[in-house]
Amino acid sequence: VTAALHLTSLGHNELSIVRLEEDRTYPELVTYLEQTADPVTDRPSWSSEVFVVELLHEAGEREGESGTFTATQGTYAVICIDHSGSAGPIAQPIAEITIIAP
Repeated sequence: VTAALHLTSLGHNELSIVRLEEDRTYPELVTYLEQTADPVTDRPSWSSEVFVVELLHEAGEREGESGTFTATQGTYAVICIDHSGSAGPIAQPIAEITIIAP
């Protein structure tokens, strides 16, 4: 899977991919992130981060990292975290990926 993001705001963003425990669902993660005050440090114990990319967009310049990870069978969530707001980071779940067989 290849993901390309188009950042429309200036600032610091993070693309995070987390793996959910077998009995958890993507909608549960969305609800959890809507209720947490800090999506960076307060992640659910039933998810584990498998991949993170930092993205910067300042003064017309865009910088970012890229990378790969190996997915195993299970459910993953792709989350974009915007660190540029004055009220703190905001998490936006943007996709669910389900791997049926490796």
